[in-house]
Amino acid sequence: MTVRARILPALRAGRVVVVDRYLFTPLGEVLIQRVPAETRAVVEPLIACFPAPDLSVFTTVSAREASARVRRRAAERDDPLGLDVYEQRVDAFRRLASSNGGLLLDTTRGSAAPFKT
Repeated sequence: MTVRARILPALRAGRVVVVDRYLFTPLGEVLIQRVPAETRAVVEPLIACFPAPDLSVFTTVSAREASARVRRRAAERDDPLGLDVYEQRVDAFRRLASSNGGLLLDTTRGSAAPFKT
């Protein structure tokens, strides 16, 4: 609904639209989940409704660093997810970036270098 009601009309009006990670996050989640065929049959055609971006920027870190960052959050200090789950997630998002021609920036050492890029 957001794509149809807000993004496409803005693009048609010649405006620049910046969309944060929440555009690709659900798509990445579908890649890493064992989603039933019926769900994929519904979701995959919806993906074609998203306008192709002129520029996609994705950030990445190692699975170990992603896990550590989550566990540094007070509410998620006891995160039960194993390193293997983070490895699957990182791999899925890297594949998503690659398949969408996205610029992949490593944020392991912070955000200064990626912002400079």
